[in-house]
Amino acid sequence: MPFVGVFAPFIYLEYINPNLANVGSTIIINNQNLFGNEVYNINNLNSINLNDPFGFALYTDRTGSQQKKNSNLFINSNLIGITGGSDQVNSLWSFAGVKGHFYYQNNQLFGLDDDIPNNTMDSTDGLADIKNYINGNSFNFRLTHVDYPTNQPQHTNVNLAYFLSYTTPCDTFSVVIPNKFLACKGESIQLNITGGKEWEWEPAIGLSCTNCPNPYFTDTVSRWYTVRVWNNDSCSKVLPVRVEVVSKPQNPIVQTSPTKCSDSSGVANVQII
Repeated sequence: MPFVGVFAPFIYLEYINPNLANVGSTIIINNQNLFGNEVYNINNLNSINLNDPFGFALYTDRTGSQQKKNSNLFINSNLIGITGGSDQVNSLWSFAGVKGHFYYQNNQLFGLDDDIPNNTMDSTDGLADIKNYINGNSFNFRLTHVDYPTNQPQHTNVNLAYFLSYTTPCDTFSVVIPNKFLACKGESIQLNITGGKEWEWEPAIGLSCTNCPNPYFTDTVSRWYTVRVWNNDSCSKVLPVRVEVVSKPQNPIVQTSPTKCSDSSGVANVQII
């Protein structure tokens, strides 16, 4: 029978120290079917200072073998290593996958557990400094299964997420977004965010516009959106937006009890449905 559940949660912590350089952070959640030869195109990153490390970390699960290295990782067609097996912090679990544990501080990349902040990956080391493999603020990476490089069979690896960290000259700026919006089913509400100069919403479904700060939402189901917000200096941040659709409340039922005309008070029962 298939496995159902959350098997690999992750914790991501970020703090701001105004005395240190700004760090650009990107979490890439896998959105592709897994055949063993996936290509990911990363575009529109904030400006990157390539004099400092550019951290790239894997977060995989159920790699198909407890010890075997089975995944080639290419950055812009450059092979930087072959990973696989059960990560050190998951050694009690078979096939638990490779996790790149790290922190980035003061223009330096630090590896944790068995992860090494050099320019290669190997076995359960799921962290690499890839600054020498990229050019500009876009790049692509590819994971190719060692035994099944031609996309067969399906589900040869479970690649969950990827983490990017690098220093950037971009200034910080604030964007105000409510924790969530509530919308009655079948009715329109306006999503109000404050901050930024340009905006891009995804997905487009249910929205009146995708390049405005305050689109109208009309749909019958709850949805997660992401909005990319650009600042004056062409730097941007991507934020989640939650819209929950609820049933429209019905009008209350009001019942009154008759009284004598000489009485100064009466009784009214209100039932909220």
